[in-house]
Amino acid sequence: MPNHITNIIRFQGDPQAIARMFRAIACDDPSEHGVKADVHTIDFGKIIPQPDDLYQGDLGHAEREKYGTNNWCDWNNANWGTKWNSYGYSEYDQSENALKFNTAWSAPHPVIKRLSEMYPEIGIEHSWADEDIGYNCGKHTYMGGDRIEEYYPTYGKEAIDFACEIKGYSPKDLDLMLNATGTDYINAEYEEYQVIQVCGVTALFSNNRLTIRDIPAGTYVYDLRDSDDGKGFASLERHVAVNHGGSVVTKEPINFGNKDYIGFTDETSPNFTGEEATFGMFLRDEINLDQGMGGM
Repeated sequence: MPNHITNIIRFQGDPQAIARMFRAIACDDPSEHGVKADVHTIDFGKIIPQPDDLYQGDLGHAEREKYGTNNWCDWNNANWGTKWNSYGYSEYDQSENALKFNTAWSAPHPVIKRLSEMYPEIGIEHSWADEDIGYNCGKHTYMGGDRIEEYYPTYGKEAIDFACEIKGYSPKDLDLMLNATGTDYINAEYEEYQVIQVCGVTALFSNNRLTIRDIPAGTYVYDLRDSDDGKGFASLERHVAVNHGGSVVTKEPINFGNKDYIGFTDETSPNFTGEEATFGMFLRDEINLDQGMGGM
C-alpha cells in the first residue's frame, strides 16, 4: 500500500473560466475514481496525456525486460510526479473553490504546473501532505504557468500543524501533545515510564535525563541525585548535573520550600510501584495502584 498524499487545490479567477477548466479536465468515468458523477475531478491524462504506445499491463521482470521504461509506472512517475492518477476525492468546496483528492507516494507537481500553463488566467494554490505526518508537505502557488510562491514547513510543530490541517486531523488523533515549552509535539503513548511515589505524589520515572522539551504541557520535571555510595537516591532536585539518577515527571509542582532540593531518608526515598504508564495514561489518571506496590 502506498503512502496516500492528500492534495488540496484552490482556484482563483473568473467562475466561468474555472467551470470551463473543470469540464475540460474531468475524468470521463468518475466511478473509476470512486466518486459520484457530480463531484469535480482531475484526470491527469487530460493535462499531460500518456503516449499511445505505452505498456499498460502488469509489471514483472519479463515485462520490464521487454518494455524498459516505456510502461505506465515509470512514465507516470517521470511525467506526472506520482504513480497513479488522482483518487480518493472529497466533495468540491464551492465556498473556497477547493478540490481535495489523493495521490500515491508524492504530489503531482508537474501536472499542477502544466494545468497553470493551460489556464494562465486562473490562480492555483496547491497544498499537500503525506500521511507520514510532518514529512513531505508544503504549498505551491502558480500563476500563468509560473510557480510564484513556495512554502515548506519546518519539521516539527510547524509541519505537523500544517499537515494535520490538510489531512483534517487533530494532533490528539495521532496521540500528539504539546511539550511543556509549547515548541513541539511529543507522542503521549509512545513510551512507558515506571510509576513511582515520591514526596507524597504519584509520578513517572525515567532513567534518562528529561527536560521540559520532553514532557507534556501541564507537567513538571525534576531530577533525582544518586547517593555517593551508589546505594540509592540522595535527593530530589530541580536539576542535577553530577550523579544524575533519573528524571521524575509530576502533574503538580513540588514544593521545595526555601531549598533547591529535598533530601531522602530510608522512609522517604522514592517508592517504585511496579506499574508502568505512558504520559497519556498518567494524565488521564489511568494508573491502577490497587494491586500492591513493590519497593525500590
